[in-house]
Amino acid sequence: MNSEYVEYKISEIATIVGGGTPKTSNEAYFDGDIPWITPKDMSDNPTMYTSSGFRNVSDEGLSSCSAKMVPAGSILMSSRAPVGLLTISANPVCTNQGIRSLILNEEIADAEYVYYKLGTMLPVIEAYSSGATFPEISGSSFGKISIILPPINQQKLISRILRDLDSMIEKSGVISSINGHQISALFRSWFIDFDPVKAKAEGKLPYGMDEETAALFPDSFEDSELGQVPTGWTVGMMEDVLSRKQDSTTPGEHLSERHYVPIDNIDSKNLTLKNWLPYNEAASSLILFSKNDLLFGAMRPYFHKVTIAPFDGITRSTCFVFTPKVPGTLGFSLCLLNLDSTIRYSTDSSLGSTMPYAIWRNGLARHKIILPPPQIMVAFSAQIAPLIEKIRDGGLKIRNLSSARDALLPRLMSGELKVPMEA
Repeated sequence: MNSEYVEYKISEIATIVGGGTPKTSNEAYFDGDIPWITPKDMSDNPTMYTSSGFRNVSDEGLSSCSAKMVPAGSILMSSRAPVGLLTISANPVCTNQGIRSLILNEEIADAEYVYYKLGTMLPVIEAYSSGATFPEISGSSFGKISIILPPINQQKLISRILRDLDSMIEKSGVISSINGHQISALFRSWFIDFDPVKAKAEGKLPYGMDEETAALFPDSFEDSELGQVPTGWTVGMMEDVLSRKQDSTTPGEHLSERHYVPIDNIDSKNLTLKNWLPYNEAASSLILFSKNDLLFGAMRPYFHKVTIAPFDGITRSTCFVFTPKVPGTLGFSLCLLNLDSTIRYSTDSSLGSTMPYAIWRNGLARHKIILPPPQIMVAFSAQIAPLIEKIRDGGLKIRNLSSARDALLPRLMSGELKVPMEA
């Protein structure tokens, strides 16, 4: 151990405060403005800092139970199944009985450093927990755990490096989300609300559109089985836009240049793929996909798992792999596949009740859609292509930053990698 590092018991660097819960039968106890944090709040919103939970409590509610206010900068840790969820209070809060709060001695311990350090100590924390079915760690047991800390100035430097990396990861995720919302909004404007057609019907140039693109749109509507549609547009089906790929394969070294993306690694309602596994974890029912293919979660489709592949890879048959049928329509195809109406149709046409699976033939493939002329689908895809690339590649950036953070964290915490004081 680095000679500057000192081993403490957690009880030596912090006061440990338990939580409590007002009587839920008295709604007046929750009709207040005091933030009340639960493990579920920490699970639903896993961020370094937490300022509020799903509910607030009143002064009366707080005084009715064992919970105490803890100051800003306190470490909050879930103490019962699951044990080890962490956050820092951004302002004074109170917690329920499922959380242990650490009010730190700021001369010895930096809150952000302790947050990161405890995040590396989950196996130790679990070892101090009791109960097989619902493990829980008591305040006294938590206080007995040893934690090794460098000098406070070194802690602050280390936590700043890790925080900056986390900030870049979070910012990349936010940018990808914003880009996703932008392309969805433009898709809705062109192909659901028909704003360009409405503008031309009023003798106006569609907002934000050049004359060449505007010329592709009609200036009137006509009746169809799906209601009023732009003149010349037709009613088609999903299979007119998407081709399903079913390139099956077996596990083995021939997949070594690919990444494995099971359905659990695709985030719900997020077009950016951020998580994947090594090829040798791919075991059965495997399907190949290529960069820019579209992945659609077919098992329990209501979870809304749609993404664009940033690399050649492997998934399982629980995902559909699609490619645009019309060349140059990747963006249109992705937005169409990502619509809530597409998810609803795939769910409604699924087979099975406990574990429903979407079907393609005689299912999602037959979903009726309003089909614009190919040149408009191509024009739309060309316009959003830069955003599609950022959405696709954002996951690679997040993964690289996360890998750098994960590699740095144990070396910084152990003192193996010394941070110069002037950093």
